[in-house]
Amino acid sequence: MVRVYATYRYLQAFPVDFIKIDKSFVQMASVDEISGHIVDNIVELARKPGLSIVAEGVETQEQADLMIGKGVHFLQGYLYSPPVPGNKFISEWVMKAGGLM
Repeated sequence: MVRVYATYRYLQAFPVDFIKIDKSFVQMASVDEISGHIVDNIVELARKPGLSIVAEGVETQEQADLMIGKGVHFLQGYLYSPPVPGNKFISEWVMKAGGLM
């Protein structure tokens, strides 16, 4: 078993704007109680210092609704779009949204 320890001061030293929730937790949060608790703890960890929260791997509306209900700010995954190159993202999403993001 590998254990990694970090002091609070060490964690504060990172220039972090957001925390991303791994798709494995997103996909299991509605069916596995422990995964749901892990997501809750990640959200709480991010909320206190005012970090944005991104859930990756959102594939169903149920997953999207659950993440939004838990306080996740941003969702990404096949429910919205497959992965696209940056230039295609700009032309298809940003420009269609009137340049506002």
